[in-house]
Amino acid sequence: MKKSYLLPIFFLLMTTLHGEEKTYEFSCEENYTLHIENCIGEITLKQVEGTKGEITFSLPEKVEIEAVLDSDDLSFSVKLPEESVLPLKKRKKRLSYTYRGKTYSCNESSRDDLYVKITAKVPAQGSFDITNGFGKIDIAKIQGAYSFCGEESEGVIKDIKGNGAFQIGEGDISFERCKGALFLQNGSGKVHISDSEIALKAVLGSCKTSLNNVVLQKGSIKIGSGALLLSGCSGDGDIISGTARIALDDHSRCKRLLIHSGSAPIRLKGDFSELEQLELVSASGGITFSSYPFPEMSLECFSASGNIIDNVCSKKKKREGHFFEKDFGVNGKGTIYSASGDIRLESKQKRKSSHSREE
Repeated sequence: MKKSYLLPIFFLLMTTLHGEEKTYEFSCEENYTLHIENCIGEITLKQVEGTKGEITFSLPEKVEIEAVLDSDDLSFSVKLPEESVLPLKKRKKRLSYTYRGKTYSCNESSRDDLYVKITAKVPAQGSFDITNGFGKIDIAKIQGAYSFCGEESEGVIKDIKGNGAFQIGEGDISFERCKGALFLQNGSGKVHISDSEIALKAVLGSCKTSLNNVVLQKGSIKIGSGALLLSGCSGDGDIISGTARIALDDHSRCKRLLIHSGSAPIRLKGDFSELEQLELVSASGGITFSSYPFPEMSLECFSASGNIIDNVCSKKKKREGHFFEKDFGVNGKGTIYSASGDIRLESKQKRKSSHSREE
């Protein structure tokens, strides 16, 4: 890798009532790597034009920065004072996090003593590796690979072009106008993705997850509990759910769709006419499959303790018993299975929205 030797490092110190601010200025070429490691606080990362960048740390007293700076590898680590290591048993309501080999614990009153605010203005075309145990992360308008790891975090990711990995224990995350591959892991909280074009692999615990106007180049989602709602999206998907409710509304341009649910209903509505492979399985929940036009495939449905309600072949809803098999075409094959719930097949044209009445 070609190195850049344009890296005179300047840092400015400004003493405040609560500690100090440290600002590091640097220059670098493309394909550099930035590492930021913090325990508690908030990190803002955004792009600037040119090859010069700047990182500012707002530090409480006794908190220091360890910086290792190279032309293509920049590393910043927050060093906490030794007395911040507290016995866990003495704190009933606490935040605890293993940071750099030591376990830190603090309650809300002592959290400010460790809280660090970091603002990074970085050139484009880099790789960004961020760790923030507790707090916020905001990333906007960067190009390049990025990764974030946190214990209890909330984040807003906007206007990103590049592959990313986002792993947190719990918290709320939103992605807007992103392009690239995304690996996402969240134990509990909320996840929202909108106006993006991504290859998504998500492993979620107890999360309320929504995707709006997302083009899935490839989609693989595993979710334990909560809800998974897709609206106005397109693309193939593999979805596995424990007890999370699954709903796809106004979905389109999909050739392969596999959804398995443990004990929750599955509802699909949209244009699935391009489907070549369909597999919907629910151990304990009803399934609704509504497509206009209806896919030209052979379809086999079975419900162990429910009915199959056909509203495709007949204008009136017709109960077909527990088993239904029909060749709608030769473009693919579909299977719908429910252990204890009704299966509904529908093919309705979208209704035109009516004008609201004038008062």
